[in-house]
Amino acid sequence: GYATGYTSYSQIWETDYTGTWSTPVRLSTVAGMDSCNQKYPALAIDSSKNLDVVWRGNATGYTNSEIWFSQESGGFWSTPIVISTYSGMSSNDQISPALAIDSNNVLYAGWHGPATGYANTTIWIATYNGTWQAPVAISTYAGMSSYSQQDPAIAVDSGNRVYVFWFGEATGYSDYYKIWEATYNGAWNTPQVLQPLGQNTYPNVQWSNYPSFNIPTSQISYMFTAGTASPYNVTFSCLS
Repeated sequence: GYATGYTSYSQIWETDYTGTWSTPVRLSTVAGMDSCNQKYPALAIDSSKNLDVVWRGNATGYTNSEIWFSQESGGFWSTPIVISTYSGMSSNDQISPALAIDSNNVLYAGWHGPATGYANTTIWIATYNGTWQAPVAISTYAGMSSYSQQDPAIAVDSGNRVYVFWFGEATGYSDYYKIWEATYNGAWNTPQVLQPLGQNTYPNVQWSNYPSFNIPTSQISYMFTAGTASPYNVTFSCLS
């Protein structure tokens, strides 16, 4: 959002509630961020109640939108770093960040964007367990590289299985956008189409996209927008 001294470009802010709300603190502090829009933060909280946040934005030396990460510990926030580090990502906008954390405090950040060898927007996951690992493309169903894959939402269940939902097209499913899901349980499985009929977009896990959050059970439910024209339907379903 905007504030005095930051009226031209939106910034990332954080405030704590401990009976009353604290004065907001600006997190988007890398050089040049105050001259570029910073948007769409996603938040996760670890077992020590430390905060982790990702967002999209530009900065000095980053003319395209990148995915940034900052972590709070002991009341202090780390300097933001770029986690969208796959080759060629810096030459393309990376957008729609999502974030979730498992019971071992492993973070899973997701977003979509092009990269070297991926001309269309692709779903990416980066994992943090003390250090960030290189992003991995998980939208790997046949033909997905020929179509745009968009807007991931992430959840982690009680067994530390990671679920990523998004919408896009693929071989055999190119009439309209479909809802897709990939699961991580030691390795990423091949994505499955969840809603094969009609056009379905913008999945939210447990009603949460900004931020995505963890699910304390093994039952994963999600919502999405269905239809090709207004009025659209909002539909609820469960992952079986």
